[in-house]
Amino acid sequence: MSDEDCDAVIAAYAEYLREIRAALPLGLQMLAEAGGPVSIHDARIVSASSNGPDIELDLVVRAYSPGAGITKPLRHVQIVYRNVELFGLSGDQLSWRASDTQTEVLNGEVDVLEDGRFEHRISFSPWRGWAYDETYWVGFRFAEVDVAIVEVHDGAAFPIVPDR
Repeated sequence: MSDEDCDAVIAAYAEYLREIRAALPLGLQMLAEAGGPVSIHDARIVSASSNGPDIELDLVVRAYSPGAGITKPLRHVQIVYRNVELFGLSGDQLSWRASDTQTEVLNGEVDVLEDGRFEHRISFSPWRGWAYDETYWVGFRFAEVDVAIVEVHDGAAFPIVPDR
């Protein structure tokens, strides 16, 4: 795909987000892939677990200190998808991939489905110090979602709440 084609796809998705954003749950609106201020790019997947029809995804987004080789937690993002339909990977595959301490989120997309549910797709890959391994996609279709975001500064935690 050419640079121009990539730019056109990005612009089309941004326009689509402007159209659907108001229909998205408030917590989901906080995420950058929904046009919000909180990016989960480079987030470390800490855990992925299921509890009946729900799936909980815990992410830690780190701040990097270039050249110093230092990382420290910047944000903790917890997403709980209610009555979720998982696709792309099974629950066991997702948990197994999340258990790899080098797995990072690369990208995310959101959508509003015709039946009124929502969809959140996340790509991720293990980082091997020189390159990413194979990229994996997982998708979540759901009617409800809870998103909790905590920002960490000098050891103090500050919740980030969506604008209502």
